[in-house]
Amino acid sequence: MTTLNFNPQTLFRTLLGGLGCSALLAPLAATAALDYGIMHGNTHQQAQWQADLAAMPVYQLPPGYAGSPGSVNLLPHLHDDPITRDQGDTGTCWLWGFTAVLSIDYDVQRGDAPALTNGLSVEFAAANLSFVNSSLQSGGSPETFKHFYEAVGFALPWTNAIWTDGSGCNKTPSAWITTQPNCPLSQVTFTQLPTWTNDPQFAIATIKSVLDAGKPLWFNLSLADETDWRIFMAYWGKSNLTEDAIIDLAYGAGHMLVFEQGGGSHTMACVGYNDTDPNPTNHYWIILNSWGTAGGLRPNAVFHMAMNTQYDASITNSMKPYPMFVFGIMDTVWSDKVHKGVASLAVNLQTTNPGANTIQISGASFAPALAPTNAYSAILTFMKPTDDIFHFDNQAFSCGPANGTWTRDTNGFHYLSNGGVVPSLQLDINPVACTWSFVATKVSGALNRYIDSHYGLAFNLAVQQVSDGDSSDLGLRAFVYDELVNGGSSQYTWAAPDSPSLSLSLKGTQGVLRIAGETGRTYQVQQAGALDGTWSVQATVPMTQPVEDVPLPAPADTNRFWRIKAR
Repeated sequence: MTTLNFNPQTLFRTLLGGLGCSALLAPLAATAALDYGIMHGNTHQQAQWQADLAAMPVYQLPPGYAGSPGSVNLLPHLHDDPITRDQGDTGTCWLWGFTAVLSIDYDVQRGDAPALTNGLSVEFAAANLSFVNSSLQSGGSPETFKHFYEAVGFALPWTNAIWTDGSGCNKTPSAWITTQPNCPLSQVTFTQLPTWTNDPQFAIATIKSVLDAGKPLWFNLSLADETDWRIFMAYWGKSNLTEDAIIDLAYGAGHMLVFEQGGGSHTMACVGYNDTDPNPTNHYWIILNSWGTAGGLRPNAVFHMAMNTQYDASITNSMKPYPMFVFGIMDTVWSDKVHKGVASLAVNLQTTNPGANTIQISGASFAPALAPTNAYSAILTFMKPTDDIFHFDNQAFSCGPANGTWTRDTNGFHYLSNGGVVPSLQLDINPVACTWSFVATKVSGALNRYIDSHYGLAFNLAVQQVSDGDSSDLGLRAFVYDELVNGGSSQYTWAAPDSPSLSLSLKGTQGVLRIAGETGRTYQVQQAGALDGTWSVQATVPMTQPVEDVPLPAPADTNRFWRIKAR
């Protein structure tokens, strides 16, 4: 039996399959200098949010809305235990805020369905963020959230996958999450409220009109630097203030946004208001956070934001002024059945013989507005985390004129790769039926390890219509591990890759890595440091029996990650 170093408190993420058992990066950027997690900004993230907001429809205040004094609280629709609402050392506030809105909307719309304890799962999306090229630390935007759920086609109850990732690393791989029962959905639409205005009464009436209609709002707060965030965080949990204390968040208005000094944003949910007090300074919005309960100071995980504030408050940098406060609606179309928009999917990458390895996707649908009028080239991309624990990478199949030929007939556009090209590709796009189908044969043995069912399977087809034109995406489709293996629908099949199954069991201060693999094969146990990301071989385990146990005693260095690779 081979012995190597291991700390049972170190995160262990079993991303199974030929690429091995791996851990995502340790907490680095999300809260390195702050007490709570936010989305630390960068120019790319800010530009993504600005682009998302610019593309959103704008809500119109209903004519004649009176906006009489009163109070609304939609929080009971979440059915939550507030102490569980703690994003910890991550930049996942966007998942928490948007999922809270999604959960409350589900409870309001589907009032006949059983109440969901703690609403919908945040962990489900967190475990599959590679589908949308995101991670626990990189943050996200409304479009990221929309793309994920429309690609997957359902949300999961919290009880299917409770939150386990507060340490900053994923502890619940997708392969561990059951997809039954689920909450099918077909469309997610984000709408922006026109609250960035110098007319506070208009902004207040606009927000109240949505809450009065029984709809929660997402709320994004942006602050310029670490100093401004510390003021808010002290109010939240460091000053012994209770939930009744009201904060005016416009204190950061006009400050220069400096990403290198902690500038960023934090997405939450606005779930109610109260403006019954005769004194307007006591009117407030009820904002649901994801920073726990502050040791009991905030038993409902909420705070009260001043209603009478500067709604046109902004922060600035080299780009145009950016709103400090953004409110919006998320409209979700819930369904009775999961609709993937794919007629059939069959993937066989289990053999070492490339001639037997195939990928077949049939009848993948796309919106009529996306229908191409020509096809010069196309790229089918499979999303997945890379072998490097710090970055993400994708695998793409290119259907270009250098390696094949496009033809056109009444059924659309057809691509066939030239003889001798490996892998052999066939792509058919029907712009009338708005469907596409793809077949890859003679897929290389390397892809047995690269496209790994334990990550699930997410793919997107992009079509370039002319040689010097931009590519248009025809829509992301995603299948999580449980659907592929356990038949979320019988029309989808998956032959498991030729790879070991792994499990971790702890015994006191030691751990045992159990490898259930193929007798006669050899597997490498590798480890990497949390900061350098360099993998090194720690043990070589020949499989003399179907199951081998590898003891892992604790090292002095706690920031270690482990994985298995088949050799």
